[in-house]
Amino acid sequence: MKSDYGHKRLLMNNDGNSTYCRIPYPITPDKLRQVVRSMAGTDIGILQWRIGGLITFHDSKVIESFGSRGIDLPFYVQWFIAQHVQDLIRSGHDPMVVVCDEAHRCGMELWPSLRMNDHHHTYEGLDCRGSAYYEAHPELHLPDGSYDWLKPEVRGQMLEYLEETATRYEIDGIDLDYTRLPPFFREEQANEGREAMTDFLRKTRAMLDRVGKKKGLHLGFSAQIYNHELIPTALERAHRLGLDPGRWAKEGLVDILIAHHRGHVLYEPDIHAWADLVRGTKCKLYAGPGKRGRKKFNAPGVLRETSTLEHRAIATKLWAQGADGISFYDYMHHGPFFLQEFREMGDPEKLRHLDKRYVTQLCLPIDMGDAREGGSASVKVELFDDVQTALAQGYPVEGRLLLNILHLVRVEDLKVEWDGKPLKPVLEAIPPFRHDTHPWAIYEGDRTWFHVEAPVPPEGMGKGVHDLKLTVAGHKLLAVRYELRQVDLEIRYTPELAQFGDGGGYRPQM
Repeated sequence: MKSDYGHKRLLMNNDGNSTYCRIPYPITPDKLRQVVRSMAGTDIGILQWRIGGLITFHDSKVIESFGSRGIDLPFYVQWFIAQHVQDLIRSGHDPMVVVCDEAHRCGMELWPSLRMNDHHHTYEGLDCRGSAYYEAHPELHLPDGSYDWLKPEVRGQMLEYLEETATRYEIDGIDLDYTRLPPFFREEQANEGREAMTDFLRKTRAMLDRVGKKKGLHLGFSAQIYNHELIPTALERAHRLGLDPGRWAKEGLVDILIAHHRGHVLYEPDIHAWADLVRGTKCKLYAGPGKRGRKKFNAPGVLRETSTLEHRAIATKLWAQGADGISFYDYMHHGPFFLQEFREMGDPEKLRHLDKRYVTQLCLPIDMGDAREGGSASVKVELFDDVQTALAQGYPVEGRLLLNILHLVRVEDLKVEWDGKPLKPVLEAIPPFRHDTHPWAIYEGDRTWFHVEAPVPPEGMGKGVHDLKLTVAGHKLLAVRYELRQVDLEIRYTPELAQFGDGGGYRPQM
């Protein structure tokens, strides 16, 4: 299959074994195909399918497949997954053959994804099993129970496993998943480990070129790393862990470098340092929101997942910062995840005039001061939409700030300034004793969360950074501290703004 990842620029990493948890028993090849088929017609060009690490989930001759030993499994979900995998293998339907074939039928490439160190077998109460080889060789383990990649036996087995996968199956590439999970070496051996890991990538690249030549195609190669922290801290952390993604790109070892954003950096991704790594190389840069629904701050009792509007804003930021593609990870854990955004986000032009919500939270929470004296907070809000051009083209653009300020007594106490110009906040804050009459005043003990809107005039929404200043009046007997917890900027290209969370991800659990 000819490479298509330059044209359909979304990438989905599927957590292979967890997929089986959501397939009704007994499994059939078509039920597995349906999982892949649900992505047809989207902008997903590359489907990465987890193939394990300590154990695998297809019919490998190098690494033990899950459930093949016939050992007792202490949890139903483990038995369920093992039964599915082994039923497919025994029936002559190797899962990797099935997903490769269906991905190609649906116009996607299939790249098996190797978890470089998966720690699930060490989690207390989970008791996932490692392979017999893993259990028989404790000398290959790090103190945390994962593999020590400085050991040549580990690298040798994994290279053999990847070559088997590339040779036996009609795959289009291989992914090394470093998001699962540091460490890869002992801390004091990171420098030595960095050289060993880069050499492993060189050998993998050479193997893919050799196998690909026999098949008459180029087999792609990608590596993905998490950004739990602000850039450039995440790159510095990767280097400390013994990884050298800049060198991998410059040597032409990988075709795609994937920078995943997770945790509180999810909504404000910054890939400038990553873009510097690949500049002048043939390596593509993909970036994305990691797992769905990783909100740092949230009102109690409210389920917050990354909404369609928020996804659009994240993608718009990434495209503007120079991403070559957008990546997603483990979305099968969050219900029907092949949503409308996967038909929109593969092209920045599709996003240009769609409603969005920009979430600012890296600076939050902000202590606004003693409520007896009053307080204030200043926030930088970045906007990537070209609102002024949209206005000139006749779009009825509207904007609003969505704010949560802990212990705000009434909306009249709040002064909002946008680039030095006053905005009028709306929606009166409801006291705790009236929490049951309004879904946005959620009472938790003596802590009330207040949802406040402040309409922003379209002419004031230029592309770039804006200064938001909030000032709250004091109340002499209120012996608490004001705290700013939410700053969202919502942009609508529709005639009216829907009230309270339409598309915004809020779902009050009252």
